[in-house]
Amino acid sequence: MRRILIAVTIAASCAPPRPAVDCELINLMPEFLAFWDSTRHVDLDARVTRFRADVVSRSEQLYGPQVRVGADPARLDDDVRAWFRFLAQDDTAFRAMSVQLAAELPRLGPDLAAALPGFRCTAPVYFFFSAGAFDGAVRVVDGRELLLFGVEVASRTQRPGELRAFVGHEMFHLYHRAVTGPEMDSTLYGRVWREGLATLFSRRFAPDVAEEAILGWPRDLAAQVEPRWGEVVDFILEHLDATDEATMHRPLLAAASGDLPPRFGYYVGYLVARELARDLPFETLLRLEGPALREAMAKALRRLQGAAHGAAAGQKR
Repeated sequence: MRRILIAVTIAASCAPPRPAVDCELINLMPEFLAFWDSTRHVDLDARVTRFRADVVSRSEQLYGPQVRVGADPARLDDDVRAWFRFLAQDDTAFRAMSVQLAAELPRLGPDLAAALPGFRCTAPVYFFFSAGAFDGAVRVVDGRELLLFGVEVASRTQRPGELRAFVGHEMFHLYHRAVTGPEMDSTLYGRVWREGLATLFSRRFAPDVAEEAILGWPRDLAAQVEPRWGEVVDFILEHLDATDEATMHRPLLAAASGDLPPRFGYYVGYLVARELARDLPFETLLRLEGPALREAMAKALRRLQGAAHGAAAGQKR
């Protein structure tokens, strides 16, 4: 396992170094690719067995229920098989993303430091094969925060020119959690707010990236939500105070959305954050939590509910 402590600064020859966000970057992709190449000619079942022996056994915490939130632990082998079949057809984008993504965070270090004043990156950052769990996520494992990038999923959901927005979104989560603490994650309104504010931050951090990319997968998320705007807003308003995992997962995990558009909470949360940003500075939004946050979100949702659909809400810039 390669563990690299990176403190990135970029300095012109005649200018003082710019401060940077310092993170412990743990890149597990070289080890995974070594396994992948060494098992290229074995059958699928043998490859999955070797994956458990050569990869999972070294990083078991990355494949457990604290990381694979909402997934059936018994389905890990099935998920691995599906991804191995896909990658065996063409792993070019996957290999390219393993290089591009690991390089992007160091490259963005000074810009992140400027955009997130006072931020100290105390969570280790992993780049690894997530077996389809996510492209990026913050997880708490054995009481410690980890920022995790699932390279194989990112190779399908992200494009090289959009990585600034993607990495900025995930890094903002660490910053926001340091400001508010983890309690916000115990309610549905807090989780939707986390994602909405992170999406608004990434929009501002990467203004040249298209909004459809800022919103993440699926690319037509806004178009899917707009015809059902009243339903998704009603769901969130009705369940603002929900604390059970099944209800809190529904707006944010694609596999849990049921008959509603996948990940609809990202779009709704983003529009709520943008609505509140009309009257409040970002620093105030950053520190909103508890009853004040709940009240502000409920009012914004009801205002947005008056729009015919999400498109009308989105056009009020």
